[in-house]
Amino acid sequence: MRNEKYDILSSLNTEAVKTARNIIVNTVLGTDNAVHFQHLNHFKSRKADKDFEPKGKDKVDLLTLILHSADLSNPTRPLEYSKKWTMRVLDEFFMQGDKERELGLPISNL
Repeated sequence: MRNEKYDILSSLNTEAVKTARNIIVNTVLGTDNAVHFQHLNHFKSRKADKDFEPKGKDKVDLLTLILHSADLSNPTRPLEYSKKWTMRVLDEFFMQGDKERELGLPISNL
């Protein structure tokens, strides 16, 4: 988002940017398999409550579950698609590590 040409949030006010960033960060972090069952159990519990609001206070939880489901779905695709996307993800991970090394940052675990 440092380059205005690619800043998809540039038309938003400060509060909307904070909200969008919060949603993006939480949904991406929700794709971590280490918290899979924690998120799933939380969502099941929320869904069973009478005050469940998928368009309100539970929206980010629902978006997190949807993104995580999409993230997990790759192996269910035909093998050729799955292999292509697996290689793309691995390439992205290694590019991230290279960039972290270049910036003198600790290299993230895969």
